[in-house]
Amino acid sequence: MGRRLTRFMTEFEKNELQKAGTRLEDVLRVLPMVGRTKELSLKRTKYDFYVKKVEGFLNEGTNLCFPAFDQRVSHYQLLLINLEKQNDFNEDSRYLLRTMTGAPFKINGNYSFESFISRGDRVDLGLNRIEFKSSDPDIIKIGDEELATQLIESKLNIVLQGETGTGKSRLARMIHEKSLVQGNFVHINIQALSSNLIESELFGHAKGAFTGATYDKKGAFRSAHLGTLFLDEIDSLPLELQTKLLLFLDDQNVRPVGAERSFPCQVRLIFASGKPLQECVNRGEMRQDFYYRLTSGAVYTMPSLRESREMIRPLIEEFCLEKKTAITERLMTYYQALDWPGNIRQLRAHLDKKRVLARGKKIDFCQIDEELKLGPYCHSFHRLDDKILSLEEMKKIYCERVYQRFSDNIKTACKVLEISPNTLRNVLFKKTA
Repeated sequence: MGRRLTRFMTEFEKNELQKAGTRLEDVLRVLPMVGRTKELSLKRTKYDFYVKKVEGFLNEGTNLCFPAFDQRVSHYQLLLINLEKQNDFNEDSRYLLRTMTGAPFKINGNYSFESFISRGDRVDLGLNRIEFKSSDPDIIKIGDEELATQLIESKLNIVLQGETGTGKSRLARMIHEKSLVQGNFVHINIQALSSNLIESELFGHAKGAFTGATYDKKGAFRSAHLGTLFLDEIDSLPLELQTKLLLFLDDQNVRPVGAERSFPCQVRLIFASGKPLQECVNRGEMRQDFYYRLTSGAVYTMPSLRESREMIRPLIEEFCLEKKTAITERLMTYYQALDWPGNIRQLRAHLDKKRVLARGKKIDFCQIDEELKLGPYCHSFHRLDDKILSLEEMKKIYCERVYQRFSDNIKTACKVLEISPNTLRNVLFKKTA
């Protein structure tokens, strides 16, 4: 169900809708199943959305046509409604989306037949997505965060913390693109460099500075001049180079290895770490003054999928829209129950493998999905935290595997396992410690 209509709303709900609801002049961003992304400004009191067999997204005034796989036609209306008085439009009016043909739409992953739309909402019409954005020029949407334009366009350092695969690199690039800087986006993973090459890769070197230095090298800082330098795994930077980076943060000058002079360099720095930086300071792996300098700007902690399972559905839906594919609800539910230790990177890689192996546009449960739950245990019978699984836990995992292999058919699974339906239900739905 969507948000309640005004006649059923409390005063608090009406006030919240007035603050966050989509209104005239807001932006409608269309990500069609086929064709390019488009943005439209909402200037009319009524729009009709049609999902039907068309080559791509069509904008015909107040009629917007979205592509579909089949010949069925779905019709929806986006209406501007006064929260107090019908047909009397003013600055307090907000948009309501409703279905006209019986087919529901999805709003932020939930089915609905009628719902008021808020800024930031994602609406799916089949495999087409519509995002409703604020027309406020002071707010920029970055991933799932609304950040102040003043921050994005400033020169403040940004630190992104989070587990491997949580999307730090993707967010860093999005911040760069939204910042409108003229220079390049340069990505350096410090952990991937050998300790004797880090200084040269970051700051450059002069010809003859050391054996093998047969030419002048600019280095990452100067390559990112007037742009953004993204230093991934900053917690791996050796202590002696932390001092040199501190000097750059103070005077914005770069001195290549073996060079006789420094070079001015204007660059926006974004840092990323797979572990909390304060822990690095506590272990003596990071200078305290370096830590304070890094965190003097904005610090964002990226949540893991294990901690924020509500992110899984939107991420999968985003992938399906991007790759023009669909996923069964049964498989979606299965994915939402998993921990995804590799986070977004693991989820997208698995979905991409499923898409390539699928016969057609729809992906469903198959054997490679079983490996997500059993893979870490097949060889070592250990959890990721090295805790040995109990016999009850292993029994539940095996029963789930058989149950899913036979498309959640209790009767068939029980026949294979040679147990009664009640026994299987007890095993499947019994909570383990």
